[in-house]
Amino acid sequence: MAHRDRVFIAVLGLTGSGKSTFINRCVGSDVARAGSDLSSITQKPEVYTLRHRGVSIELIDTPGFDDTNISDVDRLQELALYLTSMYKQKTNLTAIIYLHDIRSERVGGVALKNIHILQDLTGIDNFNAITVATNFWTDPPAERSLEHERILKSEPKFFGAMIQANAEYWRLQMTESDGRSDCLALIDQVTRHKLPVSALSIQYELVDLGLPFIETQAGRRVYQELLESNKESLEKIKELETRLNETLHQLEARRGSLVGDVFRWLGNVADTVCVIM
Repeated sequence: MAHRDRVFIAVLGLTGSGKSTFINRCVGSDVARAGSDLSSITQKPEVYTLRHRGVSIELIDTPGFDDTNISDVDRLQELALYLTSMYKQKTNLTAIIYLHDIRSERVGGVALKNIHILQDLTGIDNFNAITVATNFWTDPPAERSLEHERILKSEPKFFGAMIQANAEYWRLQMTESDGRSDCLALIDQVTRHKLPVSALSIQYELVDLGLPFIETQAGRRVYQELLESNKESLEKIKELETRLNETLHQLEARRGSLVGDVFRWLGNVADTVCVIM
């Protein structure tokens, strides 16, 4: 571990990727509450401290950008505000740990969005500060997990581009018996010989360039996705309205037909009654 009295490490990843569990294992107690697969307990960055090898390790727990409770824009603004505050106080991150659930065999839109936001926040010049840690491995590793790992590490759209730009990779084994030792080994790995990051891309854009949040790379991405999501929702609403109107027209036509049938039936009944009389 490089000689420093205090280091700051941001822990990022999807909700359910094991961020809070990782922090709890490092600290040695349940200080961070874990969320469900759909809802994150962490709504804004929270810091948890441990002493390791004579150094104060500050672990920054962050909300996942897939939470159902608050929007991506709100989450990203909270994180950007926190990182900006650190930067103004001359406090720099030493490393970023990005946790990924190896059991997720498909990396869909939500996971890709998180990866892109991570890249936008840090900037390509700081990819060497990132360690991608895959989590929830079985012993021995499942074949499908090994294949998933190969794709994640090689495909540029996943972690391949970051690894090519000197991001590190770690296979995290958080078992009940030795989970803490492996978590602390990861802490050693991400802090060894690393210097604090001078400025993340989001910090440089907001503080040094004075850009409004919406004009930063990360801000533009989440706002664009929000606009596309709203557009898609409006299109679905219009489609539902069209289908509803078609159904109403069909019901109205059917009602007219039924009314005609009733009147014809009543006419037939009246004719029959007249004949009988």
